[in-house]
Amino acid sequence: MIIIKISIAICLMFQAQRIVAQKDSTRYKPELSGVITLTSNGISQIPAYSLDKPAISAFFYLKLKRFSYEPDINYGIDGRPWGMGNSFMYLVADKKKLKFKSGLALGLAFSYPEVLQGGEMIKINKSERYLIAKFIPSYLISNKTTLSINYWNAHNLEQKSINSINFLSAVLSILNVSVSQRIYCSIFPQIFYLS
Repeated sequence: MIIIKISIAICLMFQAQRIVAQKDSTRYKPELSGVITLTSNGISQIPAYSLDKPAISAFFYLKLKRFSYEPDINYGIDGRPWGMGNSFMYLVADKKKLKFKSGLALGLAFSYPEVLQGGEMIKINKSERYLIAKFIPSYLISNKTTLSINYWNAHNLEQKSINSINFLSAVLSILNVSVSQRIYCSIFPQIFYLS
């Protein structure tokens, strides 16, 4: 809960800075955007960790020059948290077609295992903290198509659990595909390797 409050406070702080920056057109203006999704199966950024039941996810993006803060909040429809992340990224290369960003993230993964207590099975709340190094190059194929490679190396900060996770994926983003005169869709096929 405290992570949500901190994320909201940081977003509001930068939003206030954006309003002040708009008064002086010579200063750099931060970019703030976000999306909230409702899914039937809780698709995760790492597909192997999907919730497999309805979920609500919120993704935010706050950029100031080459730095960005990218929090994400994921809850099941039942109101239980499923995963949260706070990514601090730096845009290393910003060419016309090639971009490369890298950074660190603190991720939280929640689970609700059943354990035996006093002779009966009780569902407990369990969370694990991960420190994640992210490396994300992307190449603009056309004005609607981008290929991104994601490599994440995550280290679990908890005892007696998975020590390290390596995640590598290739995502093809195809934006604004016309379905009819007024309806558009976007397609994001992905292949990944997880160890």
